[in-house]
Amino acid sequence: MPKPVKVKDYTHPFPNWAELLSACWAEGMDEMDPEALGVQMAHCHEELSRTFFPKEEEDRKFTRPSRGSQCPQMNYFGRVEGVELGEFPHGIQATFALGHFAHAIGYAALASALPSCFTLYSELKADVSNIMPEDGAQSGTIDLVIVTQDLEEAKRYLAPRVLEETPNCLGDFKTMTGFSWREHRKADYTVLGPDALGYKGQLCTYWGSNTVQELRGSHGEFAPILIGVNKESPHQGIAPREIPQNVAKEALVRATKNFNNDSDVGPWLFNRFGKEVAFFCGANGRRGYCPVYETCQERRKAEG
Repeated sequence: MPKPVKVKDYTHPFPNWAELLSACWAEGMDEMDPEALGVQMAHCHEELSRTFFPKEEEDRKFTRPSRGSQCPQMNYFGRVEGVELGEFPHGIQATFALGHFAHAIGYAALASALPSCFTLYSELKADVSNIMPEDGAQSGTIDLVIVTQDLEEAKRYLAPRVLEETPNCLGDFKTMTGFSWREHRKADYTVLGPDALGYKGQLCTYWGSNTVQELRGSHGEFAPILIGVNKESPHQGIAPREIPQNVAKEALVRATKNFNNDSDVGPWLFNRFGKEVAFFCGANGRRGYCPVYETCQERRKAEG
């Protein structure tokens, strides 16, 4: 079976960032650059240490980019009533550790094949103080930022419309089960929807952060992309899904409002979306993924 054409040898530009990223990931996995891999493995060691031995104060804040963008009541319980986070399932650190490893080799693969007209930054610290409440985390980490440095050369790899509208991209990697990965590939990202896991909210919080605003001023607009990684069958490649600019703006507005909520608005997410978010909120006595689902379920029962 012949090897696929290298990215630098493509005769036509890619129509969007998602297809360019997928091609770079596939090529990078086949022809990994040792230096790129070494850099990421060193950083992965640091992330593994944080997973098993969390030390940073920001890691302990209730409201943070990865928690609270989807529901205002979650932030009310945590920030105002002081409801403590539920205990993580036993052994969950192993799942987090595998995620860090998948991220690291993904960054290395992209860096190995990405043309030199682009600059890739991984695990970039972001100032989100313009979005978060004062008692929330004031910083976060953007998984992936790619900035176009040479627009003329980039025309070989991206369609003119892309370079005109979104010459740069930022991505958030999400390791998923095979089922979730397939659902992610066919999901409709042209609408905001319930966003029960907060994936769009987290990504678009970074998209609207002070850090990205500063980059936007010097390099142009960014395409926000959710990058699904199938942890059960990683050889199937990544599934990058771009969030349209209008949806990103809606997600940022909703996340900002939810993060800063200090009013008891009741079980907002469950009342609004019902069965669509039952797996997250918990229902009929079943455990939910929400960190304060037990408190919220008790409140829902009391309210009938």
